[in-house]
Amino acid sequence: MLIGDELLRSDPSVQHDMQRKKERIMLQSLRRKQRQEENRLRREEESRRRELEDRDREEEKRRKKEEERARRDAILEQHRMKKEMEREREERGRRMPEPVSARPVPKLRSTHGGGGRPRPRTIHVDQEQDLGAAFPHSRGARGSSSNISGETTFG
Repeated sequence: MLIGDELLRSDPSVQHDMQRKKERIMLQSLRRKQRQEENRLRREEESRRRELEDRDREEEKRRKKEEERARRDAILEQHRMKKEMEREREERGRRMPEPVSARPVPKLRSTHGGGGRPRPRTIHVDQEQDLGAAFPHSRGARGSSSNISGETTFG
């Protein structure tokens, strides 16, 4: 027996309101369960995706490590073959020349030149041509018109 059962039987509108409340509560509960299920599925999918990425990363690391090991083994085998060939040639009386360095030897510059001054530019001038025509802007707007001693020169 329910308390207040008499009230529900007597008024149909109250009964209808109670039925709507019950349906609404059940719908809310169902939606909440659906959201929880969707969240659980999403978390599982994310976890699967992360595991796949981790597995791929580990596989890539392992592959690179294997390639590096193979490369080093090839270099070591090449070195052993070279040493064996050198040993065989020495036994026969021939010696292999030392390997030439791949780096070029830097050129040394002589310091007896102009003491660090750059070489002046030369311009070919015919004997018939006037020097003023060959150097039209000589000592014009650029350059100084005085030398170190203070005398002025005109070009």
